[in-house]
Amino acid sequence: MAEYFYYLAAYTASVAAGLSTGDAAQIARAACCAERLTAGGDSAEKIQSPGIMPALQYLPGDSRGTMAQANPEILSSAGAAVQAALSLVCGPDGSLSGLTADWARAQYRPDAAQTAVRQSVGIALHSLGSAFLHQGFSGVSNEAVNAAAAVMTAKPVSPEELQKLLPQCASQPLETLFALEPYIPEEPPVSFLGCEQLGALCDSPARIYTYQSPWRSIPTVSCVNPLRFAAAYLQMREVLPYICGKTDTFQVFDASQQSDQLTDLACFFAQIPTDSALPDAWKRHFSWCRHWPEIPTPPDCGTYLNSFTLRLLAFRDSLWDACPTLYLKELASQASSSAAEPDATGG
Repeated sequence: MAEYFYYLAAYTASVAAGLSTGDAAQIARAACCAERLTAGGDSAEKIQSPGIMPALQYLPGDSRGTMAQANPEILSSAGAAVQAALSLVCGPDGSLSGLTADWARAQYRPDAAQTAVRQSVGIALHSLGSAFLHQGFSGVSNEAVNAAAAVMTAKPVSPEELQKLLPQCASQPLETLFALEPYIPEEPPVSFLGCEQLGALCDSPARIYTYQSPWRSIPTVSCVNPLRFAAAYLQMREVLPYICGKTDTFQVFDASQQSDQLTDLACFFAQIPTDSALPDAWKRHFSWCRHWPEIPTPPDCGTYLNSFTLRLLAFRDSLWDACPTLYLKELASQASSSAAEPDATGG
């Protein structure tokens, strides 16, 4: 779980956008609550409604781009559930990112001190940030799409060396830039829902690693978490003026365009081994943000959770027309069973 990241990123981005510290704290609370209720805790504590995980944690990217990367054997022999799971592969580049920003903009009122309004903004920020952190996975239980094997992690390098290497990560294989070693998780993976099978790797801001993905035509996938976390924060910061009505256009943050700002922020994340180590370092790095409210601890009150759940369901429903697969009630169970069938895996 990356509760601290979502809280601190949403709060700092909101203050940077000119919102009051009170509004920023409410928005950050919602972004943190979104992570807590869907990615962490016992299953009884999670929001289980269909379509919530893909919409909030694994916002689907450009489906055409996904299919262009897919292994032809998967496409030619996959069952309907695998095809549906492929259509939900997460990425920040899809039209749903724009719809997410539009939804939050429609809810926002600068003079409305309503909890639901701030919750809507926090939910949108979480979803847009997650689209960077969880890209390449699908928010349904499907081994054919979500499996990851042969995981290798990069050995640490000095901050000075990392500053030189990060801009090259988009154009050169990681194994030519870093020394890699096998990753042995402390707890064996028990789930095929997106990033869960990679254990702590996806939520560790400093991690740089590769893995093998069965659905891709080029199976080796490189993950440079420092750049992903930096892009996720910058996306939150840049979308808020649009949500608040201060600008008229929204653009997905282009992490492929290297900049000193992106690299410097990535170098900051590269020094943070885990999400739990983030708060103190974050406050030092963003020292211009003078006021830091306490990060809320569970459980949240029932009244707040009832309102939050309604906003989260409204967000999920707002994406339904554009991506009907988000709402298929039987998708997870179909995908789980079909993944074991030969025609669903390409075997």
